[in-house]
Amino acid sequence: MKPVFKIMVGNTDITATIRPFFISLSLRDDVGLAADTLDIELSEQDNRGNTLAWPPRGRVLKVWIGYEGEKLHYKGAFTVDELSYDVAEQVLSIHAKATDLLEGQAKVLSTVTYCNTTLRDVLRILAARNGWTLAISAGFVNKPVTYLAQADESDLNLLTRLGRLYGGIAQVKNGHLLFTETGSMKTASGRDMPSFLVSLSDLGPGAQYQELGRDYYTGVSAHYSGDQGSGTITLGTDTVLHVLREVYESKDQATDAAKAELKRIKGQNNTLSLPFVHGRPEMVAEAQIQLDVTFPAVIRMQPWVVSGVTHTLADGLSTSVDCVYPSTLEDTDS
Repeated sequence: MKPVFKIMVGNTDITATIRPFFISLSLRDDVGLAADTLDIELSEQDNRGNTLAWPPRGRVLKVWIGYEGEKLHYKGAFTVDELSYDVAEQVLSIHAKATDLLEGQAKVLSTVTYCNTTLRDVLRILAARNGWTLAISAGFVNKPVTYLAQADESDLNLLTRLGRLYGGIAQVKNGHLLFTETGSMKTASGRDMPSFLVSLSDLGPGAQYQELGRDYYTGVSAHYSGDQGSGTITLGTDTVLHVLREVYESKDQATDAAKAELKRIKGQNNTLSLPFVHGRPEMVAEAQIQLDVTFPAVIRMQPWVVSGVTHTLADGLSTSVDCVYPSTLEDTDS
């Protein structure tokens, strides 16, 4: 199968224009609010001596990848962020980031107070401010927010904080703000995320499984101080406590945060890296991975979810997938 790509600028397909200069393309799709990235390498001249026209920074590229004769998989819109040129090799490198996280007010510091409302309404405000369409899992819709302060804080950072507070994952994809339950492997509409069956024969060199201990904590403690008074919430047992650093505005917030953290630390902190022999352009972050009987039982009996995937297209198409235990999935933005 011959791997192919398609790139559009607005309604114009520029694939044929850049194909003579094409060297490689790499896409990274991550869970959470870490911006998906696109890297393209192009030769300055083609084999006929034609010279490449450099794209301006700020240009938006829409990208598809797949195999010739099959349906191509849309990977998103990316805004050209950086250009670099290797003078000796005469190679132009284009670095672009997901357009959704570069446009709008998402990274602008804001000071807002949200009182006596719900999580859905807070997310609606954030979505409207950035031109996103909100999709939220049913379990979060009526979650009360008694008091929430956004003090000199970006909307992206607040979304990360809300995810950790309520046990959710916030993502911005294709103009939509998605807020789903950590480890549920469900879309915001309640549908199952796509699931892929993997055999050892699908994999190339470098596949790796790791067990990383974190189950020494027996409970979680969270402090709160506000109009409801001050106190401490402890869930689990206090033999070896994990104490959350943040002081929460209410008892309800402290309880939600402790529940979310307890769920996370009770999940096995194991990882699985899967480099595929043949590229799998359909692979996306948060997809479920099922392992067949060719894997050792200790690995295949665990649930796995994709935390990040890299697609690289050059002479061929390769895909590398990073997997984690569902309840430990978290926003990779820092």
